[in-house]
Amino acid sequence: MARSRSGWLIAAAVVVVVLLLLVGLAWWSLPGVGPAAGSAGAQSGGSEPVASGGAKEPESDAGASSRGLGGEPGLDGDDGAVDTDALSPEALAALAEELLADPNTHVVCDLGVPMARGQAYLAIGGHSDFNGRMVQVVDGKAYMPLVYDLGQLGDMVIEERTGLFSLEGYGPVEVSWSDRPQGGGHGHCTARIDPENSRASLTGTLTLAGSGRPADGAWVEGCGNMVFADEGGIVHMDIVTEPCTLIAMRQDGMLRTMSDPIPVVPVPGEDVVLDITLPEGKRGGLGIQLSQADDGAFVIDDVLDVGPARSAGLEPGDVVVEVNGESTSDLEIGEFVKRLGGEAGTEVDLVVERGGERKALTIVREALTPG
Repeated sequence: MARSRSGWLIAAAVVVVVLLLLVGLAWWSLPGVGPAAGSAGAQSGGSEPVASGGAKEPESDAGASSRGLGGEPGLDGDDGAVDTDALSPEALAALAEELLADPNTHVVCDLGVPMARGQAYLAIGGHSDFNGRMVQVVDGKAYMPLVYDLGQLGDMVIEERTGLFSLEGYGPVEVSWSDRPQGGGHGHCTARIDPENSRASLTGTLTLAGSGRPADGAWVEGCGNMVFADEGGIVHMDIVTEPCTLIAMRQDGMLRTMSDPIPVVPVPGEDVVLDITLPEGKRGGLGIQLSQADDGAFVIDDVLDVGPARSAGLEPGDVVVEVNGESTSDLEIGEFVKRLGGEAGTEVDLVVERGGERKALTIVREALTPG
């Protein structure tokens, strides 16, 4: 059956995006890593984005560590709280019901502030424990996710029942919540949100070592808050008023780097200004163009004349059936692409099917430039 024109356009767009990613272009848009004034080595692991109203899909990393469950951008493309009257009372009630029904919502906290809809940050434990969650706020209540355990992200049980809650315009405040109810349901808490509380703030400029370009998509976490950098690599957030520690991170597919701890000495009522330089890892690819067939199979459409895929013997028409020992049958194309990519110089194990026979290959990723 012939596909519709829109269907062909969508398929073509997917192929173009995949080609760009695998060719190893340096246009990074995903959050990732970095150090501060000082040296910082690239690491894998670190803070894993978790959103309120459910765990974030593995867009940034397959596994979250027990420390450092960082956040994702705010509602409506905003990084902080969003107070808006755009939603009707009925729509707000429906959103609240949706959050209550989400199994990842563990605690409902009455904030006592007239906020229709917004987003905040919860740092479980101390202000520099890097165990944070983004929290949705609806009609003056905060719906806190994954504060008793990590749900589908892991088996860890969280014993801590205190933390710091940061709502933009109010500054970080201490918060505590109840144990998980014996008969099920949600825990409860009350946070004393005070618009007049004494607080400090932080403004940072994040740049990438080597190129010197802004580290857009990176994020900073710690000191009781978390925020993503804008397109110019600028971050700004309220922080606690006592000495604390930050980390900066940036991520590209499965490649994540993390800064050394950044000590901060806040001054109440003043803005701390930091210049943070993040290491710029070399993104590697295989040098192939591929598409996903109607049956879900990942088919190689083309192989670059120069690149690791050509050297390894991959050919157009090959079907990739395994990546690093895992079947590709249940993978979405975005996740598949991320598993193929990684740091230049690292290896990826593939099993491809050609003419009814399977062949195992180990390919070293390379930093590629399209010609």
